[in-house]
Amino acid sequence: MKKSFLTEFRRLEDGEWYWIPRRVFEDYASKIGVVGLALYNAYSSYARNKGAAFPSLRTLAEKLGISTKTIIKYNKILEANGLIRIERRKGKRGSNLVTLLKVGDVNEDKLGGESGSIKDVKEVQTKENKFKENKERKNKREAVNLVLNYFREIVGETFGFEPELI
Repeated sequence: MKKSFLTEFRRLEDGEWYWIPRRVFEDYASKIGVVGLALYNAYSSYARNKGAAFPSLRTLAEKLGISTKTIIKYNKILEANGLIRIERRKGKRGSNLVTLLKVGDVNEDKLGGESGSIKDVKEVQTKENKFKENKERKNKREAVNLVLNYFREIVGETFGFEPELI
């Protein structure tokens, strides 16, 4: 028996298929990167025709084979590009609600050139990391000063003089 070409086409009504807007690939892929595209695709898969999903970071990390930190980073990129909106839900076990937004035209005036790109997110993260590193250095210096002051105090009480520290 000869197979019909019609039986080889995918059927959407069986619930096994979902769509992402062509614009996401054509207009946003270079801005959100391969990981951003995969993450958007995962959200689309979970949302199906509802337009919203709430997979946990752990589930996404396991499915995509990336870290939860990477997911958080690319969530910022997707949000900055107006592709998703994330509503933080309270509680330890509460997954965030991710809404897939209507995909508009990518217009340089609208997004302000590189706005929302991977470059912007990396810049913000670099600034955050530098701030964190400076804060850690300050905390370490304060801890060292506390130890040195304690040492001076003990030496002064025990031996009757204050040591010179270089």
